[in-house]
Amino acid sequence: MNSGRKWPGYVLIAFGIANMLYALGGLCFALPVMFWFHTTFEPDPELPYFAQAFFTMASINIFFLVCLIVTGFYLIRKTFKVILFCNILFALELIYFLSIGFFCWPNPRFGMSIAAATGIGNMGIAWQIMTGYPIIGLIVLNIARAKHRTVDRSDNAI
Repeated sequence: MNSGRKWPGYVLIAFGIANMLYALGGLCFALPVMFWFHTTFEPDPELPYFAQAFFTMASINIFFLVCLIVTGFYLIRKTFKVILFCNILFALELIYFLSIGFFCWPNPRFGMSIAAATGIGNMGIAWQIMTGYPIIGLIVLNIARAKHRTVDRSDNAI
């Protein structure tokens, strides 16, 4: 009977650790790529907006990774209220990644620059996207939150 009360907390701790690991791993990929790009980039006339696309994508990735660290910290502390922020973060990551293709359509030179920058500009969240972590996080964390609410309501009814 008591194990039903504990598993949502364990889920939060597990996802908090996963958030931290994905964020630190993403930073280990993104920061060296940004340094490499900054030191060796030579403009290509075929891709006139490549640098802007790269730095925009890399900045968005760093923002997502910092948010993962913050949410990971609060998930490890078993703060159920942070699940709402996780929902927003994971949804934004998915929307961002899926919408990149739509920005390639308006102007071919602009689109080719974005397409070329996508591979290295998104190194920070690449592992999350490849493993489906945002989708898994949305599902599992919300199940844990629902179970936590159910247990709280049943405790208050007694």
